[in-house]
Amino acid sequence: MKKKSNLSRKTVSKFVHSVTASKGLDSLGKRMIRSLGIAEESVPAEIMTVEFDSLGCHYQGIGVRNVNRGIQFCGTSFTHPQITLGNAGITLLEQGKDRPSCVFFLTFMDYLHYVTSHPDNTTLRFSDIIIVNDWENFYSAVRACSKYENVYCCLPGTLVGNMMFLTIRDVVKGYCKAVPFIRETPKDVSGDRVSLRETMLARPATAAVIV
Repeated sequence: MKKKSNLSRKTVSKFVHSVTASKGLDSLGKRMIRSLGIAEESVPAEIMTVEFDSLGCHYQGIGVRNVNRGIQFCGTSFTHPQITLGNAGITLLEQGKDRPSCVFFLTFMDYLHYVTSHPDNTTLRFSDIIIVNDWENFYSAVRACSKYENVYCCLPGTLVGNMMFLTIRDVVKGYCKAVPFIRETPKDVSGDRVSLRETMLARPATAAVIV
């Protein structure tokens, strides 16, 4: 098992260089996806294998681009579940033109776990996906979802998550719904179990069910 880096997200992000991102998932990315228990067939084309160097360390993982062309990265040998490479921003995955509904997630790993556990969810299939990626992007994400008639929130079932949902509900003129549930303790991308304490320190381990 590889030793995890204890450097902060900001420290690693500040000194990033030699970033490479494949188009889709290569064999390395697919292996990481399988180690997470995520079904390959449920992974959208926007998810890619990402590698980069920082402070003498080489990092490998999976990622997705945000609207500002930065990359949201989740990888091995790293204590944080997700960091931003380059410009910060929300991620918008459009499923078609002028969709009336969107589904709102906090991280792209929440999204991947959800599409795996709910492969036949028609709401998810025919809605745009908005991913916050980082707390600092929250209000940008709220503005993005304000144009939709229906907003389904997959947010942490915590006090903060509930406050986020209420903020979204106040902005959205149409239908807005969140039904929280707690999924089992997740794994990191290397396949190791992440402790409940690690999960709660990094981000809440709850999401929401779309019904």
